[in-house]
Amino acid sequence: KIGKKFNKTLPQITRTSSWTTSKLKCRSLHITCSARASEISSILEQRILGAPPTADLDETGRVITIGDGIARVYGLKNVQAEEMVEFSSGLKGMALNLEPDNIGVVVFGNDTLIKEGDVVKRTGAIVDVPVGDDLLGRVVD
Repeated sequence: KIGKKFNKTLPQITRTSSWTTSKLKCRSLHITCSARASEISSILEQRILGAPPTADLDETGRVITIGDGIARVYGLKNVQAEEMVEFSSGLKGMALNLEPDNIGVVVFGNDTLIKEGDVVKRTGAIVDVPVGDDLLGRVVD
């Protein structure tokens, strides 16, 4: 019934060669768009896979307090005892006191260069002392 009403209310379209040509152009345009979309996807995939990884995944924390050569640092959850850490000023320190919410870091150098809020990052290296013939018979403290 609806189809009959449509036929009565809308003028009939005669199919001519120009309609067929425009229909073919639409199909051609659709195929071209699909080809371009797949080509663009391919180019993007190549660029993404070929890009060098530049993500910086350093674990960092912040200085809560600093004084007497000891920095209290929050945020270094996975730091190990006696691990070297580096402050944003370039100074290094050693994580000693590991508490649940912060760590105590012994600063190697002038602690006046470190301010509250400075960034501290893990180095992943445990403090060690290189040894050689010059250290034989000496006490390293």
